[in-house]
Amino acid sequence: MLSYLAPLPTPARTSDGNLSVIGDSISTFIAGGSIVQRAANRSGRYRVNPSHILGVGGTRTDQILATVPAAVATGVRRCVVNGGTNDIAQGIPVATARANLIETWRRLRASGVEPVDLGMLPNQGDGTRHKQHAALQLWRQLYCAREGIAHANGWPSVAAAGGYAPGMNVDGVHPSALGIDAIAGELQAVLDNPGRLSPFGALLDETTDANGLLCRNAVSFGGVGTAVPTSWFAVGSGATYAVEAATDGSFGNWLSATFTGPVTNVGFQGSGQSLSALGWTTGDRVAIGCRVRSTGCTPGTLKTRVFLNGGSGSSNGFLTYDEDQVNGLDQWLYTEATVGAGPCALMIQATTTGTAIQKVSIQRPVVFNMTQAGL
Repeated sequence: MLSYLAPLPTPARTSDGNLSVIGDSISTFIAGGSIVQRAANRSGRYRVNPSHILGVGGTRTDQILATVPAAVATGVRRCVVNGGTNDIAQGIPVATARANLIETWRRLRASGVEPVDLGMLPNQGDGTRHKQHAALQLWRQLYCAREGIAHANGWPSVAAAGGYAPGMNVDGVHPSALGIDAIAGELQAVLDNPGRLSPFGALLDETTDANGLLCRNAVSFGGVGTAVPTSWFAVGSGATYAVEAATDGSFGNWLSATFTGPVTNVGFQGSGQSLSALGWTTGDRVAIGCRVRSTGCTPGTLKTRVFLNGGSGSSNGFLTYDEDQVNGLDQWLYTEATVGAGPCALMIQATTTGTAIQKVSIQRPVVFNMTQAGL
């Protein structure tokens, strides 16, 4: 566990070179121009002073953490962060990389600099490392969404099953000029829209090994197709359920519940699955994420939560309710839970004190076994 570090002195923010970069060679690789420079040029709203590109090839996340003071000293307002590839290559536990990334983001924020996470990329030719890359990427996506950290996921743009798509890499690790262009497009979209949720793409499939140990997505916990899935059932009473087509196809369709308040704990529950079917063990730690949207609610009256029901009447991993849910605004519910005796079921619930007709919709819930992914 990393010890707490006091915030660094915060210099005055400037508009000169208003993006800094810390990380490894992924963020600074210059085949066709660096990812960050290209994204900034596309945006037109940011500039990158070459002296503020502080990434160094071959560095691990502990070394990247040590460069935070230099990033703060540049005086810029946003810092692009990447890292983790070299930890995995050097046999550093993925959990260590995770802790270093959390501390890097925390220290930047404590010093007045907003991090922008540039996620993991595939590994071509090493199946074990590729799965570790995928696991670390999926966790970053879930965690950053919950913490409000802008996250650019270039994985779907350059990946194919088991590695990179053809023409997207130069050496199995670094992206080609074509790959850089694709990743820069995602980073530019995130820079211009910091609240944007990056698509998962095929990443969920990449993190599932032959026994399905690492990840269970919406399909295995009750997928949302074109009809109300029989594997989901109502929690509470008085709600009408429907499936609505999504405008963002990367997340799948919305499953909605419409109800008239006041109600307590109305919502959705996936069908329970045994630990043996999941390949899980009692005591495993899992991350749970779900995109949620509400309409028709009176501000301050609707609260939502997501958790894992671990069986035996106990509910593990409660998430504190999100107060004052905003109409029409996508939010990301995230919690971490410890697996109970099973069977396990994913639950998303809403409680409202309002009396209006309201609707809560969920999209692509994800349950991710961090213990078995080494996180």
